[in-house]
Amino acid sequence: MASEVWISGIVFVGWIVSLCLHEFGHAVVAYWGGDRSVKAKGYLTLNPLNYAHPLLSIGLPFLFLLIGGIPLPGGAVYIDESQLRGRFWRSLVAAAGPLASFLTAVILALPFRWGMAASTIPLFPNAYPFNLPDFNSLLGALNPSTFQDSVLLPALALLIALNVYVGLFNLLPIPPLDGYGIVEPWLPPSLQHKLRDGGIVWLLILFGVLWLVPPVLLGLFILTSVVARILGVPLIWSMAGFMAFRGRPIALLFALFAGLVLVRFLVRHLRRPSDIWVNSLDVAGWVLLQVRQYPAALACYQRAVKLNPQAYGGIWCNLGMVLSQLQRYEAAISAFDQGLAVDPDYSDEGLTLGSHQLWLNRGRALMQLNRDDEALASFQQGVARQPAFIDGWLMQIVVLQRLNRCEETLPICDRLLENSPVSSKHRLQLLLLKGEGLIGLKRYEEALAIFETCCQRFFQSPAGWHDCGVALAAMNRVDEALEAYGQALKRSPQHQISWVQKGWLLFTDQRYEAALDCCQQSKRWLPNDDVSMLNVQGAALSRLGRRNEAIAAYDRAIQLQPNHANSWYNRACVYIEADVETAIANLRHAIDLNARLAEQAKTDESFDAVRQHPAFQALFQ
Repeated sequence: MASEVWISGIVFVGWIVSLCLHEFGHAVVAYWGGDRSVKAKGYLTLNPLNYAHPLLSIGLPFLFLLIGGIPLPGGAVYIDESQLRGRFWRSLVAAAGPLASFLTAVILALPFRWGMAASTIPLFPNAYPFNLPDFNSLLGALNPSTFQDSVLLPALALLIALNVYVGLFNLLPIPPLDGYGIVEPWLPPSLQHKLRDGGIVWLLILFGVLWLVPPVLLGLFILTSVVARILGVPLIWSMAGFMAFRGRPIALLFALFAGLVLVRFLVRHLRRPSDIWVNSLDVAGWVLLQVRQYPAALACYQRAVKLNPQAYGGIWCNLGMVLSQLQRYEAAISAFDQGLAVDPDYSDEGLTLGSHQLWLNRGRALMQLNRDDEALASFQQGVARQPAFIDGWLMQIVVLQRLNRCEETLPICDRLLENSPVSSKHRLQLLLLKGEGLIGLKRYEEALAIFETCCQRFFQSPAGWHDCGVALAAMNRVDEALEAYGQALKRSPQHQISWVQKGWLLFTDQRYEAALDCCQQSKRWLPNDDVSMLNVQGAALSRLGRRNEAIAAYDRAIQLQPNHANSWYNRACVYIEADVETAIANLRHAIDLNARLAEQAKTDESFDAVRQHPAFQALFQ
């Protein structure tokens, strides 16, 4: 029993060191290749806690322990690939981890190569591995007296086998393993996106195959033993180490390591005793946010920041997100600003969060208030902190288009599509945004070609069909546009924007009854009143002379979303014939919410009757 404890301790500690060297290999090569962020993240320190990962270090080892396996923790480093100098360095960074594992095995094998492990236990006959050994007889030869006097050699042998096995396993060209990382930069971008999208699925399939198809696992085991033999390590020594290692001591050591990871988290995030309640409230608020219980989530976060106003940035980020969901955008912006003030370098690599997410959510809140210039600056700050932050680039493109700066968006789209590893979802979004930029530049045929490509590549997605409808409507091909919207809704009847655009197209084509019918049909799939559809309904009712019903529709839209500028503007158009003062008051409020509506009002024929009215003129002074 004493030897088992010593062997378990040596192997576990040795494994942690090996893990650090593996991850350090990735990090140091990334540093040489141009990614200086690895130093700030602590990846060059060989501190095992800096490489800890919730799933790889705790989750999967615990699962392996439950099913009778060895709970050896894994790790991860987060490389900013956008900072690396080309695809050669990306491949080299991926290869560095397995190479570090192999180098560790070579160094650990030196005692065996130098004869320090002399023993009567022979290596396998030369015919091995072509003639598989009888493992039952092999295990029977493991007399404890054989290695009782030496706990170091069985431990070293097992560590060598583990490092060789991990190196070989990671070289499998399956995402997200290092072997795939080596070849990925040289694959066509479209194939990269497809494989990366299914990364976790491929890994789960691989684990399933290893678990359910013994010959595959045996093949890796044989290859590992062959490499170990080349290094001079008899397989029986590794088996001896394994037999001593797999008992209760390893479970206790894993529990100790998991405890250290937890303590490290507490040290990082709990700056004083009351912070344990702050983090508890953060977790409770996050759960409530996921199930859309926004008032309850708000109460949790408000209590958390009251307990500790200097709480880390993630709490302020979540508080701002809840406030945004409640349409309290000014308060949300204040929360994001507070988070950036108290924790400007906030980062949680394990959850891929950080200050860039605060800047993103801040920009989205600013857009809701039509403060697009400030939103653009916020998105730019986000991508400056995390250049590979695709969502930040996407929102930057959206706000540039809202500012009628479409020409600037095209090179951004092209660069991201050609040079950045993006998911299929993001690739579709980038293609659509590029097409929408072309529409903004009135290059409708080019835009339509892009949208048709999206329909072919992403056949089940309604977004490409919707944008085809937008391009066709811009070219006055109304019936084709309506058919495109129909195709979008066929694929997703809940696609709200397609209902809205179809309704507005029918309205502009003076098919008011059909527009009203579109609004009614949408209620089957959009059970809650939708602000945009209410505006379509109000406009159609107004043109049909059903003024009171139109006002009721706009009233409902404003009740649902008080800051919806277009609802105030459209209500002003209805009031203009009967109540000029109320109409101008509504128009003034609309312009206060969205200053761009002032330019629209100057030429809108709805206001021809009051264009010379002093109160109307005062709106533009």
